Amino acid sequence: MKNDYIVVIDSGIGGLSTLATCLKQHKLNYYFVADNKNLPYGTHNSQEIQSFLTEIIINLKKKCDFKIVILACNTATTTSIEYLRNMFQDLVFIGTEPAIKLAYNNGYKHILALTTPATAKQQKFIKLKNNIPCDIKTLCIDNLAENIEQFLTNKSIFSYAKLLRNIMKIAVVSKSFDCIVLGCTHYVFLKEYLSKFTKIKLFDGNTGVQKQLTKTLSITTCNNYDNFRIKFDNTLNLKGSKQIYKKILSQILANKEIL
Repeated sequence: MKNDYIVVIDSGIGGLSTLATCLKQHKLNYYFVADNKNLPYGTHNSQEIQSFLTEIIINLKKKCDFKIVILACNTATTTSIEYLRNMFQDLVFIGTEPAIKLAYNNGYKHILALTTPATAKQQKFIKLKNNIPCDIKTLCIDNLAENIEQFLTNKSIFSYAKLLRNIMKIAVVSKSFDCIVLGCTHYVFLKEYLSKFTKIKLFDGNTGVQKQLTKTLSITTCNNYDNFRIKFDNTLNLKGSKQIYKKILSQILANKEIL
């Protein structure tokens, strides 16, 4: 396992929050891929997303050795994880799902699930929501993940103003609920802002991913090691993007405000 990578895939930088959560627990080799050519996944259908992910994995197999793939994206998970498990039976896939069950198990009965449009339409998500016996409302804001990506990679007054409007919209809707489930890894970056405006509990799926990775690694008896490596890649091959990803990951690990 020492020469293998754990692959982490998202449509953009949101998966860096998942990578950080896993890295805090498991200091191993990681290969992070942002599919920014097809960002946001929430505007694509299932077949398109499955095709994007298949191409990424096939290309990665030519570059490095890996056995575990983390889909650090709720939309990628709901649309594609079963398809990918059938397509690549030599790999272990770990998905991300909205932490609705976690919120319910912590005693919250009025839950606002903030998801992408694609996740909200998937039967996997609908089944998850229907199996939780409490009040759950789904809120979808078109291109919110893309808005967050644009602001973090190329900060401007326009992207900030748009982001602030979306945050205020979420805050207004959330007044009728006692917690928010952030159903997209991009939305995890909104935590600090939402905490200021809403004062209610926030949940995300990253801890669930980390726990599943721990469970998977226990089977391989893999140990942490000092000289681990992290590689960054993206499907647009944007100049300077790897430095941006590295900086954001460092900020998350240092518990610094990102937005």
